[in-house]
This record gives sequence, structure tokens and C-alpha cells, in this order.
Amino acid sequence: MRRLADGSFHYSPKDLIAYLEGDFAAWCERNRVELSRGAGRDLLAGAALSVDVVDEERELVIRRGLAHEAAHLDRLRAAEPGLVEIERGPAAFDETRHAMQRGAPIIFQGELRTAGWMGLADFLHRVEGVSAFGDYQYEPWDTKLARSARPYFLLQLCAYAEMLETMQGHRPERLGFILGDGSDATFQTADFWYYYRRLKRSFEQFQAEWLPDTVPDPALDRAFGQWAEVAQHLLEHVDDLSLVAGISRSQIIRLREASIQTVEALATSEGAAVPRVTPSTLANLRAQAAMQVASRESGQIQWSFRAPDPERPRRGLALLPLHSPSDVFFDIEGFPFASGGLEYLLGVVTVDEGSPHFRDWWAHTEEAEKFAFEEFIDWAYARWQADPSLHIYHYAGYERTALGRLMGKYATR
Repeated sequence: MRRLADGSFHYSPKDLIAYLEGDFAAWCERNRVELSRGAGRDLLAGAALSVDVVDEERELVIRRGLAHEAAHLDRLRAAEPGLVEIERGPAAFDETRHAMQRGAPIIFQGELRTAGWMGLADFLHRVEGVSAFGDYQYEPWDTKLARSARPYFLLQLCAYAEMLETMQGHRPERLGFILGDGSDATFQTADFWYYYRRLKRSFEQFQAEWLPDTVPDPALDRAFGQWAEVAQHLLEHVDDLSLVAGISRSQIIRLREASIQTVEALATSEGAAVPRVTPSTLANLRAQAAMQVASRESGQIQWSFRAPDPERPRRGLALLPLHSPSDVFFDIEGFPFASGGLEYLLGVVTVDEGSPHFRDWWAHTEEAEKFAFEEFIDWAYARWQADPSLHIYHYAGYERTALGRLMGKYATR
């Protein structure tokens, strides 16, 4: 997002993607621009908190993404001697348009524009068709580390497609990606166009109505993008109900309508009734809030035992099978940015003679990954043969999926 000298804005596809996170994130993006020119609002009010939080994983993704883009660019340079590379600067838009007029086979980092919008496409590919330039046109391609297209990738390329439509007089029929595993993926622009246009209209209306004093309520958003720490600071400052574990947005709204505004107020709301919240649900929320208030006051995590429901006894921890002394608690850590991915750590905890014991298998290469996988399977199988009552506990479905993938990758075990 960039504010021009006449007070208008140039938005980018990244601004549209920030709007997908929620109103709070989009408001903060605009507020950052306003603050840079002496307007806007200081949300932190002097708090010792950085807006631009250093995210090491995000920085790693950026570095890997640039390396992926550079590697693909090197391949295209070798295959297409006529490839044109656009340098960033005031002349980038005109140079992009001239390269399109000359019919360059591929344009790297072309600057695109339409009314109030601009963007830099990783690659523009010349394809057959009709346009203002003649018997050819351009379609946008992007390099992405992911192994499959994500919704916001497609919205980004739809924005480029609209800018290209303005510049060449024809909307590209396809959107293309070079994915992290080196494969190509293409999509029909028409399949996503109308959702993109609707989202863009909503975004532009949001920007037209933006005011520094109308900060969207972060409690009613599901995500905050890079503004998560700021949102958390604001929510904690007012002891917002969204801090209660397990609470829903609709419950927050109904509690507020009943004049219950904070976690502490909920914790001490014994005897209160809230329209459209059942007494049992309200009791559970109140108990959770009370434990959280007690935890922050004492500095120790509080908990309470919930008696089984006689009408539904098989719930929660009661769903677990009977304990076995040979039970295994298993986790895998993977590095998706390695070529083909790498499951670099398999770890287990067992309880042997009353004490927890940790065992790990590390891998920094594919050869070591195969060896670690075989070693783990052999160890777990031998333990199961010795005691068939054991269970292997793991988080969600990743471990089962990863083991199946390793089995197929190496055709072993």
C-alpha cells in the first residue's frame, strides 16, 4: 500500500490478502501508512512492543522463496534468450509495457497497473491469443514454495490478471504457478474471477470508510496476519472475553449484550443468565474463565476435574484406551523447504520403571531419513511384539501421513 502525493492510494495484491485475514489486520496495514505521514493512531500507547515482530520462520520462508525464484529464473534464462528482466524503479511500468509491445517471450518482475492498483508479477509468459499488441497476449506466473496452490495465491494472480487486462485489452485465460517441488500448476481465471471481484469491491469499500478512530474489534477476527502481537496486547489490556479458551465469537457477542465484558466479569457472573446461551454452556465458560483468572493471579496453571456425564460417559479423556506400561508418545518434525521435504527428527517418550525416557532418530540427508525411519519402525514393531497392549499416541494425523509417505518413498517397512 502506498499513498501518492495527491492523497490517493496504490494498493497491491498483498493488501487484498491482508484483508482476508480480517478487518483488524487490514485496518492496521492502512494505519501503518497513515502513521508514516504523521496521521493514524498509536495503538500501542507507549507499550514496549514492536509492531514489526521478527519472525524467524517467516524470514526463512522469504529466503527460500527468493532462492526458488532465482533457480527458476536461471532455468528460463537458459531456455529463453529473449527473456526480459525489469529493474525496479520509476521506469519499471513503462519498460514492462514496452517489453510487452515488443513481444518478449517472458518478462521477469514486470510492473503491472490498473486504476488504484499495482503489482509485480514474478513472470509474464507470452501465449497465443489476441490482444492490443497483436496475435499474442500475456498470462501471469508466480513461483511458490508450497506444493499445491493456496487460495490467496489465486487471488494474487487474479489481481495481476485484471491489471494485464487493462494493459493488453484481454483478460488472461490462465493463471500459473511453479510450485516448491518444481512442478507446474495452471488454473482457469474464470473459476476464481467473480469471487476475486467481490472481495476487491469489499476491500475498496473498507478503505473508503477507513477512519483512525474506528479500530475493528480484534476479538471478532479469526486471524491477524503479522499484527497478532498487537492484537494480543490490545485484548489483554481490556481483559477481553476472547481470551477465554474455547469461547466462540457468537458467545462473545451474546455475553457482551448481557453486559459481561471481561474475563474477570465472566468468572464472577454466578447466577447470571444470558439469552441464547444455555445454562450448561454458560457454567462451562464461567468455570474456564475462573481458572484463567486464578492462574494469572497465582502464577500457576489452575485446573479442575470435570465429573463424567452419566448420559454421555465416553467423552474427553474417557475416550482413551486403557493404559499400557509399554505406551509410546511419538512426534515427527519435518522441514518442508528441503527438496522433496525432509522428516529430520523422529522422537518418542516412554515411561520405563516409572521414569520418562526420550529417544530420538535424526536425519539431515535422505539417506539418514530412510535409516531413521527404518530404525523407528523396527524399534516400535519389536516393542509391540513384546507387548501387544501398547498404543502409540501422536498429535493429529501428521505422523501417520508422514510414515506412510516415507514407506512409499523408500519402499521399505
